[in-house]
Amino acid sequence: MRVTILGSTGSIGRNALKIIRDNRNHFNVVGLSCWEDVDRLIKQIKEFRPKVVAVKGDEEAEKIKDKRVKVLKGIEGLKEIAHENVDLLLNAVSGFNGIFATVSAIESGNKIALANKESLVAGGEFIMKVKNRGGEIIPVDSEHSAVYRLMKGEKKIIRIILTASGGPFLFYSRKKLEKVTVEDALKHPKWKMGKKISVDSASFMNKALEVIEAHHLFDMPPEMIDVLIHPEAIVHSMVELEDGSVLAHLSTPDMRVPISFAFGLDNLKTNVKRLDFSSIRNLNFFKPSGDLLEALNLAYSSIKKGGTSGAILNAGNEVAVQAFLEGRLKFVYILKVVKEVLKRVKPQPISDLSSILSADRMAREEAEKIIKNLEAR
Repeated sequence: MRVTILGSTGSIGRNALKIIRDNRNHFNVVGLSCWEDVDRLIKQIKEFRPKVVAVKGDEEAEKIKDKRVKVLKGIEGLKEIAHENVDLLLNAVSGFNGIFATVSAIESGNKIALANKESLVAGGEFIMKVKNRGGEIIPVDSEHSAVYRLMKGEKKIIRIILTASGGPFLFYSRKKLEKVTVEDALKHPKWKMGKKISVDSASFMNKALEVIEAHHLFDMPPEMIDVLIHPEAIVHSMVELEDGSVLAHLSTPDMRVPISFAFGLDNLKTNVKRLDFSSIRNLNFFKPSGDLLEALNLAYSSIKKGGTSGAILNAGNEVAVQAFLEGRLKFVYILKVVKEVLKRVKPQPISDLSSILSADRMAREEAEKIIKNLEAR
């Protein structure tokens, strides 16, 4: 299988390369990309010998001395590498920039394993229309991968139930949340993830984004998408059928499970720890409340508004999360920034990709203004 892995130095990319490393005879790595972690990328180039890589810019490109590999740069480079003909393109780019690779890959006819949820949050309405002209998207988020597998062969699904671990601050009081640090937010109790998604999980915005993603991926109205807190992170999602039965997907919390499924090859070695049901004492489920529910309601509202609303929500969140990571914003203000951005920037219909880019730019500008005002207090 000829594969390209975008975001190869991040958590998803590294897990994908673990699978490839353990199944050498099944894969030919055509392309790799990273934005800034070039030192890790150089090691990956030496091991997997791709013919093309993409990096952030000139400074990063100059570090790559291997003349056998073609080096692409910037957003245009990301679009070009995504357009390379392969059997599967894994888009694990973090953040909004992943949308350029998603669109380029669809237009080239590449089959996409999508771990970049921001593509669908910001531009799902547009992307799914383009995809329907031909192409396939296989979700890599553990929850959406679970739903995708459960829905195969089932026609009468009346509800999708996404599960959420609740993150590291599940039972924190408002007073305690006021004092959390970046280090606290990055200590997810169940998953090893990148900084941005770890903060999203802690604020519950990650689950809000996943509701929007599920809406577009599975063409489900928001009232048919529920979320339950499940701290054990063993049940990754469920679907309810018309006859009252519920199908659930269970596994240990390991991203190699959805990644290996997306690869679509039989008998892949994953070395994933198997579930020991005799050791499972409890599986708890309960409804989100407080700030968690407030974050979800932003997603449901965004779906109903349509157009560029998802792009506005996503941009506001990305800017707020970055400000938190830089120490410029308190954790408890992330949701406040997103809500205020949604008030200030009105959604517009999506006619093409430029509509999404325009909404993203305006939302980022407003988010920065809001953060500066909060800093001045």
